[in-house]
Amino acid sequence: MTISEAFSLAVKHHQNNDRTTAFKIYNEILNINPNHTASLNNLGVMSYEKKKFEEAINFFKRSIEINPKDDNVYNNLAVIYGELQKKKKSFEFYKKALEINDNNIDALYNLGRELKISRNYLESKIYYEKALQSMPDNDKASIGYGELLLAMNKQSEGLQYISKGAGVIVFGVTGLKINS
Repeated sequence: MTISEAFSLAVKHHQNNDRTTAFKIYNEILNINPNHTASLNNLGVMSYEKKKFEEAINFFKRSIEINPKDDNVYNNLAVIYGELQKKKKSFEFYKKALEINDNNIDALYNLGRELKISRNYLESKIYYEKALQSMPDNDKASIGYGELLLAMNKQSEGLQYISKGAGVIVFGVTGLKINS
């Protein structure tokens, strides 16, 4: 089996929640090729999913040492630092991801979300709008942008984007409900 085939198999196991097998295969790949950045990245993702943040950070940093131009790894690091409430570092890594690829939809969405949480609505709006320019049918970005607009007291426009991203909006006695 080639490294490429082994990697595809590991991804399949990871997607099917067989993380033990995926973890084993990724590590076997790294035993053969210690510079296999995709395996390092996916091991970082798996560590993150298990809330082993320091381990995840180490995998991502190893990947960056090998390939400092992988915007997705910077995005992944930013997510972890956001989770650890290290906002400054999180923003730094989102912006690094966007320096490398200014259309990285995940980094645009995630940075927009983090800025919205920090109540930096105007800057958040910029990143959500860029995400929607790059990928107009991205449900996650539509919903996030809609929530931002609601927070900015732009209810009609906000509900339009949420509806676009989530499906049908129902108004009831208990408030707003989104049905997909």
